[in-house]
Amino acid sequence: MNPTVIGSRYDQLVHKGLLGSPILTLNQDVLWSIFKINVHLNEKDSLQSLREYSQVCSVWRWLILESPSLWGKLLNLNELLTASDLWRKAVIERSEGSLLWVKGDFIGVSRRKLRPILEFAYEVLETRWDRVQRLYLTIDYRKIDFDKWPSLHRSAPHLQLFKVSITGRRMPIPKTTPQVCLFGHDAPLLVDFQANGLPFALDAPWLCNLRILNVGHTLTSNDILNMLTMTTHVEILRIEHPIAMRKKPDLQRTIHLPNIRQLFFVGHLSTIINVFEHISALDACCVDLSVISVENLSITNLDLTPLQVVGRFIRGFFHKFKTTSISLSHFGSYFFLYDTSLPSSVMIFSLSLRCGGSVGMVNIIDSIFESSPIHPVFSSNIVEVDLDLDLDSSFNTSSTYLYSCSSVLTLYCDERTLECLLQTQKRSSDIVFPFLRSLKLKFIGVCSSDEESAIIQFVRSRLHCSHPITVLDLTECNPYDLEHLESIGDTPSLTIRWLSLGNETMEYRCDDSNVNRLCLSVNEPQ
Repeated sequence: MNPTVIGSRYDQLVHKGLLGSPILTLNQDVLWSIFKINVHLNEKDSLQSLREYSQVCSVWRWLILESPSLWGKLLNLNELLTASDLWRKAVIERSEGSLLWVKGDFIGVSRRKLRPILEFAYEVLETRWDRVQRLYLTIDYRKIDFDKWPSLHRSAPHLQLFKVSITGRRMPIPKTTPQVCLFGHDAPLLVDFQANGLPFALDAPWLCNLRILNVGHTLTSNDILNMLTMTTHVEILRIEHPIAMRKKPDLQRTIHLPNIRQLFFVGHLSTIINVFEHISALDACCVDLSVISVENLSITNLDLTPLQVVGRFIRGFFHKFKTTSISLSHFGSYFFLYDTSLPSSVMIFSLSLRCGGSVGMVNIIDSIFESSPIHPVFSSNIVEVDLDLDLDSSFNTSSTYLYSCSSVLTLYCDERTLECLLQTQKRSSDIVFPFLRSLKLKFIGVCSSDEESAIIQFVRSRLHCSHPITVLDLTECNPYDLEHLESIGDTPSLTIRWLSLGNETMEYRCDDSNVNRLCLSVNEPQ
């Protein structure tokens, strides 16, 4: 409809005795934007929300009915699952010629309930495919009729997001054939393609415009690398469960992904190595690896050198964002690294290993963090570490990453982590965190009377190797758990801070000029 006509009609309704309502003093474009935002905020029941808005008053109802672009974004098939055919038809007709957002998650929906809504979806895609802008669909392959999907092989001039997950079946290996010619090789606006389980041509021209890509399943490492030669603009890449192949890929060149920001990979270790051996990034990249198997091979017999590219990604992240504080967790077969210097924590690197044990885990981590003094993985800007270690006796205490954070001044951890650091220090002549001066405890566990606390042991060991702790911060610990630490009061030049029962920060400096002994007992005056 002509905007001038809409504006004129809107003004007539507003001045028809309703001008005193504050909401109606808004420009109609502002009001329409409010409706649009609320529809997006209520994605699960967006259609119901818009119907409720239309029942507030005649002005709102008229504006909503005359906004086909709003209705085009309301094709939530889950909401229409139990609706009548008449209402489904009304929704699609009210969209007129606007672009369409079609979405539906049918996992767990019975065939009987699913049949009518799928027929409606097939009809929408067949008759209005050229208007589809976004398509989200999750469905079991046993409940879908692939013969009714010819629209997917036609040109998609307005398609921007394609997120289709067909579960329960491994699809054939993609080949460049007319049968898998998605979008007729023509989707010029497509930037987000997530179709793990749907076959497509690996040389499709629309791949070159993608910014988000999620593929896998029956792709081999060769397939993945050949595809990535077409996706040099990709920013978020997710590869899930590709076929494991010990054979090296045929590709002889390096693939540059200059815009990559996030890389997720779930698969066999050999496939991960084969892919990483051929890719490089010129900027920061967050990496999430989940190793599901090592194909009955010992990790120690595999060449893990290609994984050093992950270290370069991490180094690029530190360089770009000038990271000053990090959170690092390593327990069993899991490793997490976060940047905590940003307004909200950002995952930099994550690794989970479902096989190979803790020794294999350390071998992989060492390969990733292996660096030269000229090109260390960890930036010299990092001065604060939140460290969480929970490792068994088989842990190789010479793990590289513990020695590569050489600029750390403040350590935030618990006693369990200090025990791991003590074991590390005993087995190596190198010093972990050589510039460490401040130790902040998260909490303190119960210590028996005949057992010396790991806190005391750690502070004294640092003093013994001439790298003393100067500040011990216990302000986050329960005051009732501190009494057994009183013997630490004879440590030269150590300042101890803790909270009294009245939540007041207390401080004690251990030096010759202090005539009072350190008293951490809550039953005695401080």
